[in-house]
Amino acid sequence: EEYGTCSPESRAVRAAWQTICIGTSTCNFSIAGVNEVCEEGDSLHLFISGGVSGGTFNWIFPYEWTAEGCSPGSNPNGLCLNVTDFPKYNWYPQYFQVKAVRLGTGLQATRTVKLRDCLGDDPTCDEYYSFTGGGSEEYRSSGTNNLAFEEHQRLPHTLKIFDMNGRPIYSGAPNGFQKNNLPNNGLFIFVYFDENSSFIKSDKVVHIR
Repeated sequence: EEYGTCSPESRAVRAAWQTICIGTSTCNFSIAGVNEVCEEGDSLHLFISGGVSGGTFNWIFPYEWTAEGCSPGSNPNGLCLNVTDFPKYNWYPQYFQVKAVRLGTGLQATRTVKLRDCLGDDPTCDEYYSFTGGGSEEYRSSGTNNLAFEEHQRLPHTLKIFDMNGRPIYSGAPNGFQKNNLPNNGLFIFVYFDENSSFIKSDKVVHIR
């Protein structure tokens, strides 16, 4: 009553009761719901599971999604997150992390969601970059696409780097970026432009610290 339901003081007392085998409710919670949805359905339902009742949760999800809370039109700051629209992405599958933070406690949970093309009418990542002339080195030098090969010979003036969710990581001179500056491990897209801002090539780069 004095410090709050899931305050650090309250959690310390709960942990002490657990230590001497006297069960009590825990503040820890998780995000429940499906791990995989179809991009055509524009629907995703996630909810808080476990923990003590009550409390306010801040849901953190990709800004381009359209979402609401448990009831239609409500803000997504309660026990539920209902996504009602996904944007169109360049390729599938796409992977996203959704996070829920219980306000005033610092407690949080994450869940990875896979957005896939159930109808099979959209390109994969490899197919998309092959279509745009940014596939493998073998594709670019095979002679099947002379324009792409000629553009590859121009000197890059600007480098733009994106993560697999399309979020920008860097934009500037190619020699002004070191791979060690990438924020985490994973697959990144390096896109090169000439001095006229015309596309030259794109590469997929796997970064492991």
